[in-house]
Amino acid sequence: MKKMDQKHQYVLLFLATILYSQGGVAAQGLTLEQFLAQAIPESSSIVIAGLREEQARLQRDSIESTMGWQAAGTAGTSHDVSMFGSPSDRIDLNGKLEKKLESGSTWGLSGSYSYDNEQINIISSLPNPSQGLNMDLYYRVPLKRGGDGAEFHQGLLSADASLQIASAQKRSQQQALAKQLIDLYFNAVQMQTQIAAADDQITRVQRLREFTERNLHLGLSEKRDLYQIQAQEETAIASRRDLAVSWNTMRTEMNRLLRHAAENQLSLSSLEENQFESTPEYQRILTDVLASSPERKIQLSQLSASDAQLQLQRDNNKDTLDMLVSVGSRTRTGTLTNGTLNQTDYAAKLSLEYRIAMDKRGQDAGVMRAMKDRTIAQEQLKDIESNLKYEVSSLYQSISELEKAVDHYRNRLDKEKQKYEEGMHEYRAGRVATNLIVQFENDLQSADVALKARLNELAKNRAKLQLLRGQYASLFIVK
Repeated sequence: MKKMDQKHQYVLLFLATILYSQGGVAAQGLTLEQFLAQAIPESSSIVIAGLREEQARLQRDSIESTMGWQAAGTAGTSHDVSMFGSPSDRIDLNGKLEKKLESGSTWGLSGSYSYDNEQINIISSLPNPSQGLNMDLYYRVPLKRGGDGAEFHQGLLSADASLQIASAQKRSQQQALAKQLIDLYFNAVQMQTQIAAADDQITRVQRLREFTERNLHLGLSEKRDLYQIQAQEETAIASRRDLAVSWNTMRTEMNRLLRHAAENQLSLSSLEENQFESTPEYQRILTDVLASSPERKIQLSQLSASDAQLQLQRDNNKDTLDMLVSVGSRTRTGTLTNGTLNQTDYAAKLSLEYRIAMDKRGQDAGVMRAMKDRTIAQEQLKDIESNLKYEVSSLYQSISELEKAVDHYRNRLDKEKQKYEEGMHEYRAGRVATNLIVQFENDLQSADVALKARLNELAKNRAKLQLLRGQYASLFIVK
């Protein structure tokens, strides 16, 4: 009896240790939302995806900067022989300031300064040395290619599409990681519920053993009855230890994802605390999934980028016809043999510039490639939408069937409880054999574990459906 008391104390100490390590599970357990919110932003792959999103955001700045002022200039000096054979020194300065408009037109201001000094003045009517200053205000209007600012506007559309693609790709990675984390979380919850069920089983078997020990002393039970119950107790404790080993492995992995210490004692919210809203109708779910799907958003953005590229290629396939208007002044000063020269006049110009590619195969190929890219994006979009419909349908049907199955598993557990309680009542009265009550206990344990497994599977499928509907999107924010 002393040996049995020591064993009883050992089991109680063991259970107390387990309960202490899981303290506050029901009241302060880590919920799925908290787990996702803490684990996903910390992932290095998500951080990298965020940096790529920032890179894509800079692309629009690059396009917009082409509409800013552009300045250019040249300066030079030379010593040469003039057309009359006289040595000549020359200085040239040129500058230009222009701005391109969103309409595709360009306006700007250009100026040039020159200084010319010939060592021998062969023609006395020409000033030597002489200086020239030219100033022009010009306006260039593309009449065909480049008209309406196609390059700028399509460039902005492409930049916006690239940013949307980068953002959707980050969401896609977050969603893929979230799916893995949901599986991990609910596997851990299942392990937790199995541990709780194992604890309940140990408690039941201990009470049964204590009752059998008392009956043995009274001569109402035989030793083989006690041996059978003791074997059942050892099996339950061994199974509990196996579950503890698996739980420690899962706990360590979750702590790694949460950037917590490996030995951190982690508690998870119970199934009752992870209840989800009732499943809405299928069409509403499908609408939400299609609207929030990052893969679908990627393809929609790809389609927008293809449209922009197609419009740009069609514009590039046009001939070039520009109209150029300019007005300006011409000033020339210098020294004559009999005086000085200081002359200023005004200049104006209207011209048309035309350019055509005689071989347009390259331009035509660019248009065809853009059209093929657009067709590919459309087909990929259809494929993604089809896959989403199948995925939603599978989850929806699984949830529907699991909800029905849970009712039957719950009824089974109620019947097993009644069977066990009735069996214990008859066992105490000596009308039921020990092996039968042990079987009743095993049946009760099996029914309890089966019900919790189905509840866990139901909660996991609901969580995955919520993930597809975008209801966890607010959690995927890199701090």
